[in-house]
Parts: sequence; structure tokens; C-alpha cells
Amino acid sequence: MVNWPLFIALGIILGVATAMFELPYVYAVILLVAIVIFMIVRMYYIALYSTNMKAVKKYIQKHKKEPVMNFFLQVADGTKEDEIKAIDHVISTARTSNIKRTYEMNRAIRLKDFDLAEEIAQSISDNEYGKYGLAIIAASRGNYEEAEEYSFFTLWMKWAVQAEIAYSQKNREKYDENVQKTIDASKGVQRFVVIHNFRKAEQEQDW
Repeated sequence: MVNWPLFIALGIILGVATAMFELPYVYAVILLVAIVIFMIVRMYYIALYSTNMKAVKKYIQKHKKEPVMNFFLQVADGTKEDEIKAIDHVISTARTSNIKRTYEMNRAIRLKDFDLAEEIAQSISDNEYGKYGLAIIAASRGNYEEAEEYSFFTLWMKWAVQAEIAYSQKNREKYDENVQKTIDASKGVQRFVVIHNFRKAEQEQDW
């Protein structure tokens, strides 16, 4: 989201400056457009490609009124109950059935209701998140060979499934190795969520 108060303030400053120095107003317009483009590109870079988690968290906090962003904050800083409450809000406000089903699946997995999670995952198995959910469910149930049968175009999903297998086996060395591979393969908001999901999993595991 563009910082519109800042944009308006810059517009006023540039307008005054062009008037004072008798410069063509087209210069101010071009500069303003350039600033807006820079701000938009920077925003998308942070959300999708940044590895600076402080910048990513700041971006998420600025957009916390959006249900998904609020959920990400709860993954990082909230309790399990906070997460479920936030994910329920995402589900109730989802704009597409695919998004709704994906978060319903995530909710069921978080609550370890694997029967429900599998049912939902099967209904969206034509996309990668559905396949990812099925692989995570299989790993959580101890069906390791089945979990490894799934292939992913998105690299972080591959390593996350391997991390889930190691987590289920209580193999800390393999788990740490695959967690790091998952983090290295993800960027932006996705890396932020991955890091904090794993951090919470570690706190809940009896190694």
C-alpha cells in the first residue's frame, strides 16, 4: 500500500518548489510518478523477495488490518488460541473458495485433526497447497514413504515436508538441516511464516 499522506505531502512540496523556481509542472508530475513506482516496487520486493525479516515484519504490521497479515502476526507472536482465532477470521473473509479451503486445511492441521485436514486437502489437491497439505498429513501420521511421493515446483515445500518427517521421527539433526533448507528456499512473507511456524513447532516438540 502506498503511503498516501507522504505522497500528498511530497506533491505539495514539489508543487511549491516548481512554482518558486518557475519550473514546468511536468517535472513535478514525472517525479511524483517515479516516487510512487519506487514505493510500490519496494513494497512488493519486501513482501515477496526480501530476506530482511525486520523489514518483512514491519510490512506485515503495517497491513495487520488485513486478516491474512494479522494471522501471520499471530503465528509469530500469539498463542495457539490467537492463531486459531485469526485463522477463523481469514476463513470467514476469504474471497475465493480455494483460499478458504486452504486455510481450513491449515486450521485442521494445526489442531491435529488429520482426518478433516485430509478431506479438505483432497478437495484442493489440484494445486500445490493441497498436495503440500497431503504430504504434511502423511508425514505427521508416520506415513513417510507416502509423504515423499509428492513432488513440488515450490522448493521450500519439498524441504518443509522433509523437516516434518524428521520432526515426526524426533530426529533433531535432520530436522534442523531441513528447516534451514526450507528457510533458505523461501523469501519475503513466506520466509517469515516458515521461520515462526518452525519455532513454535520446536517449542511444542518433546525431543
